[in-house]
Amino acid sequence: MAALFVIVGLLVSYFAVSRIVHEEITQIGTKKALGFRRGEITRSFLLYSGIAVLAGAIIGAIVGYLVVEGIIGGVLGGMFAFGQYPPYFGWPLFLVVTLIELVLVLGATYLACRSILKEQAVVLLRGEKPPTGKERFYEKWAIWEKLPLFMQTIVNNCVNDRRRVLSTVVGVAGAAALIVTAITLNNDVLKSYDRHYEDVYGFNAIVHVDNEVEGAAENAEAALQGQGFTAARVLMKHHLIETPAGKSAAMRIVVPVDEEAFSSVYHVNTVEGAEFDPTADGAWVSQAYAHHMGAKVGDVITVDGGDGRKHEVPILGFAEFWLTYHEMVMGASYYEKEFGDLSANTVLADTGDADMGEVARSLSSVAGFDSAIDDANAQYKNFATFASVSSAVVAIYLALAALMAIVVLLNLNTMFIDEKKRELIVLMINGFSIKDAKRYISWDSVVLTVIGIIVGIILGCVMGAITVSSIEPSTATFVKDADLMAILIGIVGSAILAFIMGKIALRRIPKFKLTDINKL
Repeated sequence: MAALFVIVGLLVSYFAVSRIVHEEITQIGTKKALGFRRGEITRSFLLYSGIAVLAGAIIGAIVGYLVVEGIIGGVLGGMFAFGQYPPYFGWPLFLVVTLIELVLVLGATYLACRSILKEQAVVLLRGEKPPTGKERFYEKWAIWEKLPLFMQTIVNNCVNDRRRVLSTVVGVAGAAALIVTAITLNNDVLKSYDRHYEDVYGFNAIVHVDNEVEGAAENAEAALQGQGFTAARVLMKHHLIETPAGKSAAMRIVVPVDEEAFSSVYHVNTVEGAEFDPTADGAWVSQAYAHHMGAKVGDVITVDGGDGRKHEVPILGFAEFWLTYHEMVMGASYYEKEFGDLSANTVLADTGDADMGEVARSLSSVAGFDSAIDDANAQYKNFATFASVSSAVVAIYLALAALMAIVVLLNLNTMFIDEKKRELIVLMINGFSIKDAKRYISWDSVVLTVIGIIVGIILGCVMGAITVSSIEPSTATFVKDADLMAILIGIVGSAILAFIMGKIALRRIPKFKLTDINKL
């Protein structure tokens, strides 16, 4: 998201600087007529642009260090025992970004000055050349004559001022993209939790028993089923594995004892490889292992069995999995062949809305009962931790979107109204009301805002998926869907920002005096 903001900022800066230079044509012509050399005139604009870039970089660094990092640090500090999260400021990154901004903005300034300074002073003193009166290709279309005058004006204004068109579209698109990206990040992380307990885990509770006590798992399963809960016995163990990079990682192995009961509480939805077959020799591994470890179907996973042996387990397929750890499912026959005797030590159960304390108390009389945990609630807390960080990011980027609208859109609207001041006064002299004058200005802004929102929504969806991917731990994959709520909020939020900036700028029109036409 930071990259998105930098890109939008650089594009807007480029168009703004180019526009400023073109607005100073008469002043440039005066300097040239007085004997100033091209290099002297160019250096004055380069100095102006350089100071603006440096001042903006310093202000941005201060805001980022004191405000943004303060918010993020406060959120992270509440999650860990060490207290306030220490702020971080990277000088190398700051210097690189500032240097890129300087190069691009100074380059834009130089190119704009170079093209203008080619003209003679007498030509520059006439001001910026008005659009030529030649007929454009679209004006030959039959539909053109049927368009209302305001619509024709919108089209011609956009064609005549491409810098404003691009700047406005980029500004609106940037604000919309920031909103969509931030909210997509927040919502898609929580969607991963929802999808897991809808599509993969049909259980919410994990009951641990002592498998050294004969019949403990069977009795716990029977007790749960006696209360009307769906339950299935499994062997659940954590093992160390060797990743393709040669490092150690944790992997939870789940082995069903009763395959029919298991299928009612655990759905192995393969996304690649063979369909789940509990009689096959090998295992189905959570999809994050393929995504982050570069593994593929047919590879083997080296598992430390805890018995002094290394077990080579073939990967038969990768399964849908959205939680933040690696998990492997294999059939009972293969487990016994590779690892030895199979003895259930866990019961997976769907207890619905039942109180886990009551469930645990009802199992306390079962010989070998150890503990009962609400796994769904525990996992939700993990995802809520992610969400708390992303919520802070949402707040920051909503503020940045508003700031972008103020700096870019308000400035562009104000400059456009000043450029059209003579035309607006002529309209009012000819009997048009202030309301008509405002319509003359605002209609093309509405069209540009709509185009900018469409571009921003598309960009925001793409950036949202990239951002979600960037925060994934090496043990998880998160949902990367385009989020409808994010899109709607992006549309409404950017439209409101553009509307407010337009309304503020339009307040200048009633202040125009008809006698000012002789001063322009």
